[in-house]
Formats: sequence, structure tokens, C-alpha cells
Amino acid sequence: MTASDTIFRSLVGNAPPSQCVTLWFYPGAHVVHYPVGQPAKLNLVVATQGQKPAEHFQGACADLQTLLALATDWSQWPAAYVPPLKRWHKDNITLIGDAAHGTLPYLAQGAAMAIEDAASLLAALQKNQDPAIAFQNLSEMRNARTAKLHRATLQARRIYHAKNWIAGARDMTLAMLPANLAIDRIQWIYAYT
Repeated sequence: MTASDTIFRSLVGNAPPSQCVTLWFYPGAHVVHYPVGQPAKLNLVVATQGQKPAEHFQGACADLQTLLALATDWSQWPAAYVPPLKRWHKDNITLIGDAAHGTLPYLAQGAAMAIEDAASLLAALQKNQDPAIAFQNLSEMRNARTAKLHRATLQARRIYHAKNWIAGARDMTLAMLPANLAIDRIQWIYAYT
């Protein structure tokens, strides 16, 4: 990945009610939001190529600009691409989660991958109580999946942040395809056991 993205996050309490995850595409950026908590607030996440949300989305539709204007307090951090390690352990020490395979947030799987790693680590330790062997088994068990997720995340970034004719082709394709195809395409992420 050559571009340096910035992630902005805000929790908005005065937003219109929402019952689902909503994803907005925009050239060089995207916005995702979903309800959290009781009473419901809107978790608003924006990824740009460095510009603040109000600057980057100046040309966006009125609905999106209105939504972004509701956020008064943004936290921000760089979205750094770190290639996954091929080996997660040394002797009796292992890494899991982002320490072993930090991924870009475009499929929202950072915490989920850490939870999967922890469950897999428990299973590996139950099968072999020698930590060095269990840790070797863990990285062998998880490496293919986390590498596949990395590739899918980079692809999602290219799709979400497309510009010009590529964005037009993406939008036309999405309009023509069945609504469930996007979910079916990434079902492998959520159906993991």
C-alpha cells in the first residue's frame, strides 16, 4: 500500500436513528456507521488519505455532509499496513492479534482476529502443553487465514477508495448485482469456526 490513510472516529448521540451498518463510498475515502449502546449512539468511522472529514467530503451529497457535521469530537490515527509475520513465536513467547498480523481496518476484523487467535491458542495448548510446540502449531493454524484477510483488506481499500472510471464501474457493478452478493463474497470471514 503506498497511500497513507487516516482513520477518524466519532461517537454521535444526536444522529438520526439507524438499525444497520451503512457504508458510503467516496473518491479516495469511505465512511461507515452503525448504532452502538443504549441509548443508541452512532459510531461514525471515516477513512481518508489524510484530509479531515469536513475537508475531504466537501463535494459529497447533502445527507452525508449533514451526518459528518454532527460529529464534534474526532479521534484520529494512521492506518498503517504491516505485512503479517510468517512466524509468530520464538521459544516460549508468542504474539497474537495485531502484534502478529496487524491489518488495515477496512473489513473491521482487528478485534475479531485477536479473539480467533486466543481461541486457537487455547485449542493448541490443550492439544500440546509444551508452549513452544503449541505456539508453532498456532501460527501454522492461523497463518493462511490471517494472510487471506490481509489480502482481502487491501482489496477492500482499493474498492472503497476507487476514483474516476474505476469508481463508476464499481458503482454500476454494485447496482446490477444481487444485494446479497457483497455479503456472500466475504462470508468466509464470518462463517469461520
